[in-house]
Amino acid sequence: MQPTLTQLVEEIKDTKVFRRSKKDVE
Repeated sequence: MQPTLTQLVEEIKDTKVFRRSKKDVE
């Protein structure tokens, strides 16, 4: 099953949030 555009956008958002929180920890 191919991921929909919405799922891709959500994944990108999660990645950005994860990187941001990781930066805050450092």
